[in-house]
Amino acid sequence: MTETVTNTNERKSLFSSFLEVLEARDTQIQLERQLEEEKYQRRTQRIYDFHERQRREAVELQRCLQYVSQHAHVLESVLRGAGAGEGVPLAAALLRQAAALQRSMAQCVANAARIRQLLTAAHRPQMDTMLAKMVSLSALFCTIRQLTVESDRYGSKRLRRFRLDVVLTKSRR
Repeated sequence: MTETVTNTNERKSLFSSFLEVLEARDTQIQLERQLEEEKYQRRTQRIYDFHERQRREAVELQRCLQYVSQHAHVLESVLRGAGAGEGVPLAAALLRQAAALQRSMAQCVANAARIRQLLTAAHRPQMDTMLAKMVSLSALFCTIRQLTVESDRYGSKRLRRFRLDVVLTKSRR
């Protein structure tokens, strides 16, 4: 009888040890799952943050491009109007605006190039198109500014009109 009780106690002890090991494994598995889930959530949040930053930068770039395009038309109309007038020199303010637009466009191009590097391959062709348009606008501002300085320096209205027409025609292609 004592032998049976001892065997029963040993079995109970062995069974409870086995249950403790199973519970410890279960707890360990739950902790590992929880850690993996937290890692996944942090990684997912970083991806969402990255895409949100990309979206904000793209919106800022679009606003910058709209601003520059809008002022390019104003600058073009002022230059054309100044070319039509008799002996009307271009104002220094116009030169400052052309320089500011050129700096703004250069910053837009730099931002666009940085955003392009961050984009996935699927979106790069669209960004390449926008970047090419921005580079051509930047070159246009540089040329307009140079022509403005030359025409004010030499006072050649006919030369200014001819060059401006050539530059603006090339930029629209």
